Amino acid sequence: MQKSRYIVFLLFVLLFKVTLNAQTKKDSTNNFSSPFNFPLFLSGSFGELRSNHFHGGIDIKTGGVTGKIVKAVKEGYVSRIKISPWGYGKALYITHPNGLMSVYGHLRGFTEDIEKYVKEQQYLKESFSVNLFPDKNVFKVKKGQIIAYSGNSGSSGGPHLHLEIREKNGTVPLNPLGFGFKIKDNIAPLIKNIAIYPENDSTVINGKNETSYFKVLKNNGNYVLKNNKPIEIYGDTHFGIFTYDKHDGSHNKNGVYEVMLLKDNDTIYHTKMDAVSFKENAFLNSYIDFGAYKNQKKRYQRTIIDPMNLLRVYRLNKNNGVSSFVNDSIYSMRFIVSDFNGNQSDLEFDIYSKRSKPFHQTNPIKEGTLIYPGLPSVLTYEEALLKMPANCFYKPEWIKLSGKSTETYPFRIFEVGSPEIPCYHRFVLSLAAPYISDSLFSKTYIARVNKHNKTSFASAKREGKNLILKSKSFGKYTFAIDTIQPVIKPISVYDGKNISKHNIIRFKIYDRQSGIKKYTPTLNGKWLLMEYDAKKSQVIYKIDHRLVKGRNKFELQVEDNLGNIKKLSYTLYK
Repeated sequence: MQKSRYIVFLLFVLLFKVTLNAQTKKDSTNNFSSPFNFPLFLSGSFGELRSNHFHGGIDIKTGGVTGKIVKAVKEGYVSRIKISPWGYGKALYITHPNGLMSVYGHLRGFTEDIEKYVKEQQYLKESFSVNLFPDKNVFKVKKGQIIAYSGNSGSSGGPHLHLEIREKNGTVPLNPLGFGFKIKDNIAPLIKNIAIYPENDSTVINGKNETSYFKVLKNNGNYVLKNNKPIEIYGDTHFGIFTYDKHDGSHNKNGVYEVMLLKDNDTIYHTKMDAVSFKENAFLNSYIDFGAYKNQKKRYQRTIIDPMNLLRVYRLNKNNGVSSFVNDSIYSMRFIVSDFNGNQSDLEFDIYSKRSKPFHQTNPIKEGTLIYPGLPSVLTYEEALLKMPANCFYKPEWIKLSGKSTETYPFRIFEVGSPEIPCYHRFVLSLAAPYISDSLFSKTYIARVNKHNKTSFASAKREGKNLILKSKSFGKYTFAIDTIQPVIKPISVYDGKNISKHNIIRFKIYDRQSGIKKYTPTLNGKWLLMEYDAKKSQVIYKIDHRLVKGRNKFELQVEDNLGNIKKLSYTLYK
């Protein structure tokens, strides 16, 4: 019954895919100007395969420093300003007359008028993190007008500008290189590995019924397999490729623009990175070989399309990415990988479809319950309850829920599915804790156990005597207890110090167990704006008129996710 309902669900998904993939990005004649007055070099490309998402823009290098002048790429008005310790950090959004939007992320700060407006709103809301939507008449900008200064805020890994061009009310990022931004790029993409996946238990790849990975080398300008021998296959397979791009003047490994796979000169697979909506980001873990990423830290782009993968980047995909080799013939295969500037790399290899029995088969016996997309499911194991909503997975998956006690941890470890299985929607894990005392239960949380047996905070949500986790990450979980206060460490400041010659004061704040939930600074009894640099675990007060002449009372309170509070009180002089 469950399988028949799944077949009906597949027919609906197939119809939706046809509609979605028929949409293609319109060619744009809207040339934008550069955000900088110097040549552009990239440290990240559009559509690049990142953790749990496709990169929605281009990352422009700023010479390893912050403070470069950032200019509006087209006329319009500032429609949004977002400040956060995470993500894009300090970000500015400009809506243009043509309906497109440009986004500038990881900024250090804004021009004086915008900075003043943001600071007023932060004090009004008593929050460093704000999400503001000014009226369209407040900050009108001209093409080439200075709007901000480049930085390294948010989740940035180094100084740069993250630039996006979006359409459809800002929900669909487009490839910025299609809008006139010139990048010097004469380097073709690099092809490092390919993978071949058996589709069923009867498929044989070089005598084995298991995924096979092949190293790739460059030889006389062309790419070949390391051993350069035909691959013997019998049965149905699909392919994967590990590839990346480089640009002139940059050592970064960027994403590629276009991938094609040909079988005897017939194109059977084709993708292009022109547009990826935010709703499609969740499909990345289906687009890649998620297990290989978890185990090898390599993102193989797969030719197969899982039932719940609704990406629009597919231009062509015959037989859903599955190739059949069953008639004792030799097939010529060719991967073509290109960047946006048209630099191209080719990998050619032969496949010999030879019937044989596998002499080596390592596929383990499936354990657990086979769960189909489109249908909600529930699994239980003693005090553990696992709820999986409809469409939790991209394809049918075997899910097992179990638990065991170890000498390493005081509490039982629950194994929830496999970390190699990606989730499309969040599952809900409910863990009962009847053996934890009432006095400690309020300080108990669910911790994730990694492959090195290290724990990290996962969730402190509770319902009655149960702890609740909502997540997309399968793996091992256990209980942990946090009764320890967060840490506040002053940096070049102390109680009673005269700071009249200082521009800033800083404190390091962190919590090694459940993590920081919030921090509350005050100066002379009033809320004080302190910027939170999450990467450095620092809060920073840029000294202004709020620090009065003479004696000042500064207080900082930090709370972790389990309600443990640390307070610091200093007298500061000016």
